[in-house]
Amino acid sequence: MDINAKEHSKDAGSIPKWKIAMCVSNAVQAFYASNPVADDSSYNDPSIYYWNLRNISFEKLRLLELRHVSTGSWQPVLIYAP
Repeated sequence: MDINAKEHSKDAGSIPKWKIAMCVSNAVQAFYASNPVADDSSYNDPSIYYWNLRNISFEKLRLLELRHVSTGSWQPVLIYAP
């Protein structure tokens, strides 16, 4: 199944969902790389504790669905599957 979205090439057409899924994966990996695991002292702040990547490993994330939100725009839905 293809997604109707613009691609930046001469032969632009629809982009397959697997390609968007790969972009989502790359973006999540970049998020993990730019947000290093907080040290134990940050556990005093509850807002930081819940977002500590130590509690959510990348390998346990799954792309549940891609929601079509507007023309050429898709929203990924991720789940944590321990």
